[in-house]
Amino acid sequence: AMNEVVDIYSLEGFTVQWSECSANGDNPCPWLTGYLVCISPDRGTTKYDTVTLGYSMLTIGRGNHAVVMWPDVEEFAKRNIASESMILGSTIAHELGHMITRTRKHDLGVMKSVWTGKDIADMNQRRIRFSLDFVQEMRQQLTDIHTAAVKR
Repeated sequence: AMNEVVDIYSLEGFTVQWSECSANGDNPCPWLTGYLVCISPDRGTTKYDTVTLGYSMLTIGRGNHAVVMWPDVEEFAKRNIASESMILGSTIAHELGHMITRTRKHDLGVMKSVWTGKDIADMNQRRIRFSLDFVQEMRQQLTDIHTAAVKR
């Protein structure tokens, strides 16, 4: 799934760096830097016959934490004839989009609130994208974060 996230963001000119960590202390998570995505063994909520695969916690701390529900990713992949890795990667890319922009806004492609059969086909062919407007919004937010960090 890490490769899928890297591929999705590289299509838009972004570089993603991974750091694996654990909550049990063997390899502590970098809580104060970057973005943290936890893969949960719990199921999400079902609403209007759609499954929530993940969510971002934008109002907690720095708003840099997200959760992806693994059982729902598995089920969604089976129902849609897609690889678990591709669905997991696309879900992580989606939640990172929320965390980077600091909004719950949905958009086209990766950022749709409900993926269609065409979106799944695009994922399987490694063609799922963000809209140009959403890419610009992410770039601006990352520039603002970098500028603020340099000023400190």
